[in-house]
Amino acid sequence: MPDKKRKLKKSKESKDSFKTKNVLPSNVNTFIKKKYNLKMLKGIIYTTLIINIIFIIYLSSIIYYLNKLKDCQCFLDKNKSNYSNINYLIIIESILLAFQIIIFLSIVYVIYMINNSKIGGGKDIMITAYITFLILFLIYGFFIYYVFKLSENISDDCLCSKSWLRYLLYIQTFFILLSLVGNGYTLLNAKF
Repeated sequence: MPDKKRKLKKSKESKDSFKTKNVLPSNVNTFIKKKYNLKMLKGIIYTTLIINIIFIIYLSSIIYYLNKLKDCQCFLDKNKSNYSNINYLIIIESILLAFQIIIFLSIVYVIYMINNSKIGGGKDIMITAYITFLILFLIYGFFIYYVFKLSENISDDCLCSKSWLRYLLYIQTFFILLSLVGNGYTLLNAKF
């Protein structure tokens, strides 16, 4: 009889050990979370890549429109009395386009290296944020001013200046203004 109990006990132990051997390790939950986060991160990166391509096309269209305005005689006549610096606008748009291309290349690199990425922290450097905001405020301030002057120089009888592409410039200017206000508000709240 003791042998029967012993066999029964052994079979029960073997079933229990079999169950524990088939149970997934405890770090599987973190693995699944990391894999889910990686999938979500890839989705965000691909979405950012698509948005970046749209911005590149958008900025290229605005540069095309501004270059066309340089050849538009009725606009140039009106621009003599109410000066809007088209060259400044083209330079700013070209710089923004260059940054978008750099961002595009960076995103492509991130997609290429996504499996080797490591998570780390950075130091909080507020002075850099303030200096960057000040520089952007000056550059974008002139940009907004010259777009306003440009909009005053577009008349109804001048067909070459009445392209639908000018609305892209106006929309961009509106979002730049919102961005400046939002960044200024964020910087003020971060410090105080």
